[in-house]
Amino acid sequence: MVNEMTLSRISDFVSQLGALLSKVSGIGFWLFMLGIALLAVLLFAVVIKLLIHLVKILPNLTIGQFIKFVLVLAVILIVVGLFVP
Repeated sequence: MVNEMTLSRISDFVSQLGALLSKVSGIGFWLFMLGIALLAVLLFAVVIKLLIHLVKILPNLTIGQFIKFVLVLAVILIVVGLFVP
């Protein structure tokens, strides 16, 4: 569950980001934001495609391949856990 400290940190970050964005204007900024949004959508689509591909090949893995997959997944989860409080 998300605790109160995490919610306050997220709220502070969003308010600081809002203050920063309110000072910025111009077409260049909005083009930059559009580019970032397009990259985010593309990244999201690639992740979804990889997850679908993974679900399709998971039943056909050998025991050795499955163990390697679980080890890689564990390392990824550990690394993500280090950055997400």
